[in-house]
Amino acid sequence: MGKNLMTTAGSSHGLYYTASLFFKKGATVFVEDPTYFLAFIVLRNDLELNVVPVGLDSEGINMQSLEENVKKYIKFSKDANNNMFDGMLYIIPAHQNPTGLCYSEKRCKEIVKLARQYNLLVFCDDVYNLLSYSGPAIPPVFYYDNPSDPDFKGNVISNCTFSKLLGPGLRLGWFQTSENILDKFIQSGVMKSGGCPNNYTAGILASIMELGLLDETLSILLQDYKGGFFVWITLPPGVDAEKLAAFTKEKYDVSVLPGNRCSVEGNSKNCIRIAYTFHEEKIVFESVLRLCSGIKEYLSLAKVISNRV
Repeated sequence: MGKNLMTTAGSSHGLYYTASLFFKKGATVFVEDPTYFLAFIVLRNDLELNVVPVGLDSEGINMQSLEENVKKYIKFSKDANNNMFDGMLYIIPAHQNPTGLCYSEKRCKEIVKLARQYNLLVFCDDVYNLLSYSGPAIPPVFYYDNPSDPDFKGNVISNCTFSKLLGPGLRLGWFQTSENILDKFIQSGVMKSGGCPNNYTAGILASIMELGLLDETLSILLQDYKGGFFVWITLPPGVDAEKLAAFTKEKYDVSVLPGNRCSVEGNSKNCIRIAYTFHEEKIVFESVLRLCSGIKEYLSLAKVISNRV
């Protein structure tokens, strides 16, 4: 474990571990809208936290809306020692799932400033940062939480995983965060009892990195993709993405994720998410062509039905 690093059993474990350790039932977590659909299920359904969605703009999560919601929902502790943080912000700053959006440097700095002002823990799912295939890796928000700042406390966790780099199911990831947050993890009963969450796989991964095989894998990915895992498509207003997804699956054998499933409140009803990294390039292109044909036919059918009504 490095000065600011700690291993986890993958990104999902990192999220659950953090939210369950730092917050009690009913605490407030702010999430992007849309966001990774299983994340808010973990936070809302499993941990029974109060999940508040906040919309996105071209630079990331909308700061005006975020601050308004923070003032509305957060009950600030009188003694910061009783509550290490008063609330949590869950974001995916690089190649966001599902939209593919990358946060601007300006927005990252604004998030750190707001987190310090309102005593928030910023949990960044940084699982796609190293998958910036058309340019350098995107710096995590953690890098802007500078210990030399006079108001530094340590408000940011960068949650990373090897599954997106080498293959799913490895169940190994890492936190990059400040020493005060790391100490909270290290002193927990889970870590004292179990130690490293996945010693065996960690040893294998260490050898892989020492042999340069991880760099070799990333260089292969660089040749094929632009960044992240997803493409987000906004269809004309009124299109029901759930019905469209069922139609393209049944008639064209192409699966997409309806956008409303990525929203806490069921928004983005006319959007779909495409995941393109699992299959070979040829299959992806063929599937996209079939999907386009399916969308075109579905829109034509929907127009006919609308005209009849």
